[in-house]
Amino acid sequence: MGATISKEDFAEICLKLEDAGAENINLVTGSHHVPAIAEGLAEARKQGLKLPICWNSSGYDSVESLKMLDGLVTIYLPDLKTLSSELSKSLCAAEDYPDKAKEAISWMIEHNPLKLTSITKDVNGKKVTKDKILQGVIVRHLFLPGRFFETADVLEWLKHNADGKAIISLMSQYTPVPFKGSKEELAKRKASLSSIENRLVSESEDADLKDLIEAYDFDYLFYQDLCADTEWLPDFERTQPFSYKLAKPIWHWKNGFI
Repeated sequence: MGATISKEDFAEICLKLEDAGAENINLVTGSHHVPAIAEGLAEARKQGLKLPICWNSSGYDSVESLKMLDGLVTIYLPDLKTLSSELSKSLCAAEDYPDKAKEAISWMIEHNPLKLTSITKDVNGKKVTKDKILQGVIVRHLFLPGRFFETADVLEWLKHNADGKAIISLMSQYTPVPFKGSKEELAKRKASLSSIENRLVSESEDADLKDLIEAYDFDYLFYQDLCADTEWLPDFERTQPFSYKLAKPIWHWKNGFI
């Protein structure tokens, strides 16, 4: 899937999203296209784009590539998947992931200080005030079933290196999904997933995670409530992979502007 677009096309998509009411331009897993994306973002800004730009990545970014985005990206949203080289080698085929991710996240925090503002909305007749991020870093970590101590190690590092300087997002929605492929591909996937318990997160694990985050007492931390419902999973065979309650498609790689 995918389509080749020029920097002008990229800018037009961004501006159409802004016109449709989007709150930000969220660039997901673009690390292998940084030079082209940087050109497209610069063009969009040149044409008047005012929305915040969110860099949504695995955390496996080089500082050299991040420097190309400096001044263009407003909010960094990296993963910190694991600090175990053994686990990252098994699941991600990248034994150096922990060191690379820590270096990248440290750079993001240093070069994009956290800025929040308070917004008040009417919710069911009541005024609710919440913080909204204008600039900064949100570090995500997905708890992997059966690997509690891995998450404890990640939170320990974040407490010492990101607390008060970035927002932490601890996620619990790990979900096994069916996979199609050759026998060799299926065997390789099964071997990779053998390093974790390939299942939904249990209620007892959820309780342990809540105790852990309470003990660390981060300044800014989001925790995702446990949910066994898998209806939220995207279907990329559709023009709109997500629920229409979540998003409205503006442009599609096959059909262009919708």
